[in-house]
Amino acid sequence: MDGSGTSAEWIFERFTPLVEAQVRMRLGTAARSADVEDIVSDTWVVVLQKMGELSPRGGRFAPVLLKFLGTTAIQLCNNHLRRMIRTNMRHATPGVATSTSSDPMAELARRTLGVLTRVGRNETMEAVREALATLEDDKRHLLVLRLVEGHSNQEIADILDEKPNTIAVRYRRALDALRDVLPQQVLHDILGM
Repeated sequence: MDGSGTSAEWIFERFTPLVEAQVRMRLGTAARSADVEDIVSDTWVVVLQKMGELSPRGGRFAPVLLKFLGTTAIQLCNNHLRRMIRTNMRHATPGVATSTSSDPMAELARRTLGVLTRVGRNETMEAVREALATLEDDKRHLLVLRLVEGHSNQEIADILDEKPNTIAVRYRRALDALRDVLPQQVLHDILGM
């Protein structure tokens, strides 16, 4: 939170796989690898600029940061999907020109990642992706709502129309299932568990 480059890199490496998993889930079948990478990079551009303004909750920054990352990623996914819809509508209408533009900040972030950082991040993302793919849909969805989007048990209960205690039990079971399929070091690196 103090702007240290080493700390920012550590946070980036640990939380990027979660952000990528959320973006892939939100985009669904519309997800192209380049789009996912762009949205993840754009999410970090926004979050890194605002990170100094975050306040800890219960003495911890991680839940606040995860929630901010999650909501930022959701907004960027929604914007991306809206652009795709508008582009598809333009393509369906003859004579309407389309434009494409590249985000220079996202491109800068992509170019400045070191080779070792990219390799490590890719390995972690692949481990998280494989682990999430083995989970049942309801467990995966619950983990994304809780860990990536930062919703409380009560908020998830409202979303899923269930009781908060039921959500707490289901979350513990989903987390146990994730622990069973994700290497402990990766889980520890990402979530501090």
